[in-house]
Amino acid sequence: MVSLKTIANFCQCAGVKRIINTSKQEIHGINPTVTYPVSGKTFELPRFYSVEMQQAGAMNKIAKTGKYEYYSNNIGPKALPEDRKRLTSTDIEDSYKRAVWVNPKDDKAYHLLEENRTKEGNVLVRILNQDGEFVKNAELKPKKVILADLDVGQEAFGKKIGDVFFSHTDFINILAKRYNPFANYKVWLINNENFENKFEKLYKMVDKNTAAVSISYGSSFSCPASQKHSGKDLKKLLMEHLAYKDIDKKDKMVSYYCSDEKTAIDEVNVYTKAYEKLKNKVRIVKSSGNEGQDAIDASFSSSILEGVGGLDSSGKVEESSASRNSIFTQHYERYSHPVVVNNDGINISGLSGVDYPAPTEPNPFNSYGSVSGTSFASPIRAAKIALNEMMEGIL
Repeated sequence: MVSLKTIANFCQCAGVKRIINTSKQEIHGINPTVTYPVSGKTFELPRFYSVEMQQAGAMNKIAKTGKYEYYSNNIGPKALPEDRKRLTSTDIEDSYKRAVWVNPKDDKAYHLLEENRTKEGNVLVRILNQDGEFVKNAELKPKKVILADLDVGQEAFGKKIGDVFFSHTDFINILAKRYNPFANYKVWLINNENFENKFEKLYKMVDKNTAAVSISYGSSFSCPASQKHSGKDLKKLLMEHLAYKDIDKKDKMVSYYCSDEKTAIDEVNVYTKAYEKLKNKVRIVKSSGNEGQDAIDASFSSSILEGVGGLDSSGKVEESSASRNSIFTQHYERYSHPVVVNNDGINISGLSGVDYPAPTEPNPFNSYGSVSGTSFASPIRAAKIALNEMMEGIL
């Protein structure tokens, strides 16, 4: 973290009393820096001053209280009958033509109802407040969200619900689109191609209209991380621990999947280099891992990544959620999503309506458990970030 002495030195060099002045200048970035033009010396600023990190904190508070889910399932008393009918409909088309948006600036919730699409692809919406009262009509320009996932292991991490099999990527798609059905989504799958070629495809997908990239996979290993580690010495930590074969359980270290130390460090370097190419071009939110509080996903050695951890049903950090150090994980969303099946359809999002049509022969006595993991927290946060951008200046 940045020390007060560093901030004081910068202020002295720059001839200012504070790093944040009264003008409308905004500081951006996960790890914001400023450069003193006279000397060319660069100073790191506390990340909580950046617009993105302040927004992350506000969104975390909203996620902990479950406001998106609450207002989706509880319609205010002032809603007109025709609006209430659309907001409570269990028709799948209606389910994907509405959304709840909670403004992170003032914590107020709104219902967004899609009315039509323009020939340019913009979304015409009817906006209601949290009481269901009409506020205004608006035109939203869809933002692009890239959903990244592994092309391998889809069977292992998928689930059969009734007579339908859902892959890991299917669940990611559903959750993102239910929380923001108005964005444009592109799926990017990593397969067995050369690592550099894999990322080259991602670079080409990112354009000026891309709000976020959501990454729902982890590196092949994790690093033991007690609270004493600041995170800045992550690579050194990896070199010291990744090659261990015998893990001391009382030190709460986790298992590794790398055959040797060199392979581990090489992979960390490749991840870092690849992600850094997108610096200042797009926000990348990444699932923080499911190995628990004493593990760090090694790909967080890249400072551009914004980690997304998981919350339990009471709004506390889920026990299995990894990379908890605030240097790695700045965002939190729901970790576990119960699977509900009835005659109306399949629901995993927890939002009103259905996420997928009902199986041919739904069995209400079957228990399909839940879909769990930070893999599913990341696309939800990316979808919400995109919706924030789409609603900028509307309310």
